[in-house]
Amino acid sequence: MLYPLRQRILVKPVDVEVEEQTPGGIFIPEEARQTEKANEGVVVKLGSGWKLPDGGVCSDFHVQEGDRVIFAEFTGVEIEDEGVGYLILTEDDVIAIQRED
Repeated sequence: MLYPLRQRILVKPVDVEVEEQTPGGIFIPEEARQTEKANEGVVVKLGSGWKLPDGGVCSDFHVQEGDRVIFAEFTGVEIEDEGVGYLILTEDDVIAIQRED
């Protein structure tokens, strides 16, 4: 298992369903649908936090393990561990958290 360092988070991207047809009626070829990258995922692990000026460590993340998050496109580092694809992001790359309140 991968363990992110410091302020980084480990996210498992989720599959996003891509429509075959646009609202205007244009059909999207299968090749184009397969290249669409997901920008949603589930937080798997959190890093230890970041260093404070006084030498302490702050580990107060806004996200929690298990949160479904939306992150900026084309961000993070794609990595594979034991055949499973993950992204390593910083919390700043996360745009929103989807929680059932």
